[in-house]
Amino acid sequence: MNSDLIDQLPSHRRKSWSCTLREIHWIVPIIDPYSKVNFLHWVYDEVSGPIEVETKTATIKTRRCMSNRLLCRKQMVVDIYHPRQKSVKKTDVREKLAKMFKTTPDLVFVFGFHTKFGGGRSVGFGLIYDSMDKAKKFEPKYRLARHGLYEKKQIARKQRKEKKNRMKKVRGTKKAKVGAAAKKVTGLT
Repeated sequence: MNSDLIDQLPSHRRKSWSCTLREIHWIVPIIDPYSKVNFLHWVYDEVSGPIEVETKTATIKTRRCMSNRLLCRKQMVVDIYHPRQKSVKKTDVREKLAKMFKTTPDLVFVFGFHTKFGGGRSVGFGLIYDSMDKAKKFEPKYRLARHGLYEKKQIARKQRKEKKNRMKKVRGTKKAKVGAAAKKVTGLT
């Protein structure tokens, strides 16, 4: 910072920062839900480079919580406040939601998280199923695979292409029969 900028600071700021003013590179404002504005200071340490001042707290809140009886689940928007901290792991979010709704973490599915601009807040979606059977029935296979509840069959590329070309030749409900056709048996005597 230039000495002109230092002189423009209020006197109470000037006194409290007198020892570190030359070391501060920049000050980034972070909006915290519990106070008006907090500041995250990047201080330069000559030994290890920039240091980030951070706290290890994260708050999880739910909103738009509704009970979907047709799909046997509760669904909600999940807000995570993590000021001065990187985004929270989904496993931790699942455990906290399970504790909040008095269920087990394996019935909780969270997805679609994105961090708001400026950091400190992430928003995603959460589903809590009534039972594991209902979760396996209604959840898409890729999300079940993330939880280790589904394993995709590995089919050779050539077989996939042959199946696709067989299905092109027929129309309507016959496609299902052609798609499920048995493998070719050749040369057996």
